[in-house]
Amino acid sequence: PNAWENDLINLNGDIDNSEQWHASFNYTSAKLSGFLSGKYDFYATYNQANFYDLFGPTIRSRKGINAGINYQRSLIFDNPRNLDLNVGTSVFYGLNQSPEFQQINFSDDDFDTNLFYNIDASLSYRDLKGSVGAVDAEKGIKSSLVLSNSITKGNFFPKISGTFDLGFQLPVDHTSFWIRNSFGNAFSKNINPFTRFGFAAFGNNYIDQYASKMYRGPFAFAGLGYDAERTIIAKSYFKSTLELALPPVRYRKIGFFNLFATHSHLTLFAGGLFTKNFQPITNNNQISYIRDSESFRNIGFQIDTKLVMFSHLSSTISFGWARAFEVGNTNKSFDEWMVSLKF
Repeated sequence: PNAWENDLINLNGDIDNSEQWHASFNYTSAKLSGFLSGKYDFYATYNQANFYDLFGPTIRSRKGINAGINYQRSLIFDNPRNLDLNVGTSVFYGLNQSPEFQQINFSDDDFDTNLFYNIDASLSYRDLKGSVGAVDAEKGIKSSLVLSNSITKGNFFPKISGTFDLGFQLPVDHTSFWIRNSFGNAFSKNINPFTRFGFAAFGNNYIDQYASKMYRGPFAFAGLGYDAERTIIAKSYFKSTLELALPPVRYRKIGFFNLFATHSHLTLFAGGLFTKNFQPITNNNQISYIRDSESFRNIGFQIDTKLVMFSHLSSTISFGWARAFEVGNTNKSFDEWMVSLKF
């Protein structure tokens, strides 16, 4: 079929003929010792597709051709302390949308004939701990630093982003307080699929396989859904979220032999997002840029309930709500409800 319609996601129009065929290739190898030991991933996709896009609202499928190689190595492997190095290079052709952010779209004739090369390197550190019986990390540090550079038509577009999460265990059993921070900056005012950041939504699909607390991601902004009349796109940003994780509620008998719940976990969060962007203006065939600074706030909660299906299949059903506020300008607010089943 060239169209998919349901009540969970709104897609405009039919799929073009050039997007109806999909193909992918993945190969993983590892070198266990010696020079450049580590894990190697080789991949190539034509019209990259993701099954869970059928349920929405997060869309990870992309039009075009993408191929690359990733190298991963653990520099420190001493649980719970870990430091990982990732280096990758990739090539993109036929883009009409940012590879990372679905709300950053372009008309088909903007970049679909451009060949983009992207080089990236990242360091990820984590030292997370929890007491006996914990269902999530209760204290510690988690941080990352990502450097990338895209190249097209002989021009370079470097970008940097990072995260820093700090957690404290509170006196009440299995209760913790977290400060989650992230930042990013693209060093070019020019607009293309690699020079802007986008923020929206919890990040969960109605059915998917990813982490349950996607709102913790640096580019999630719970409360502002993908279908909201407002979008947040930035050249540079700083985001900070305060999170209170409450003790889990454990169940002795809820459910049946082949479907039962083990516990529920409630988290409360409130955050702020500060962005800067540059809007292009053409005057007498000359392009100039107007600087635009904006601020946003959000509050919300999420409840995760751990389920066991058919005695062995572990899954999580999540329910959440958030409200996002635009500070200044129109001072509008937006609400988002989230339900997600994770396998």
